[in-house]
Amino acid sequence: MSLSNARQTVTEVINPNAGGYLVNEVKSSAGELAKSLQELLASNLGGELKDTDFHELMDALLQFYGFQFDQGAPTTLLGPDSVATATAVLVTASGLLKSRNLEIFELGMWQSWSGTR
Repeated sequence: MSLSNARQTVTEVINPNAGGYLVNEVKSSAGELAKSLQELLASNLGGELKDTDFHELMDALLQFYGFQFDQGAPTTLLGPDSVATATAVLVTASGLLKSRNLEIFELGMWQSWSGTR
C-alpha cells in the first residue's frame, strides 16, 4: 500500500465522508500529469512510455468518462483551450473502435438507439 493510499484509508476510517481528500488529490495530480505528458512530447520522448503505462492511463480515463456519461453529467472530452488536432482526435477515435473490434457503423447505430446524438 502506498503512502497516499494509507493516508486515504486512515482518513476514511476517522471520517467516512472524506472522499473530498481523494477528489482533491486527483485534481492536483491531473494537471501535473498533463503537463508531464506535454513535456515528454516536446522533448521527443513520447515513445519512452510503455504500452502498458499508456493502456493503464487510457483505461482509467475511459472508465471515468463512461461513469460521467452514465450519471448524466454534461461533460465533454476536450475543453475550449485544447490543442489536440483533428487528426489526433480521429486517430484516437479510430484506435478506440479498433481496440474493441467495433466498426464506425456500430457507433452510429449506438448513437441512434441511445439518443446520444
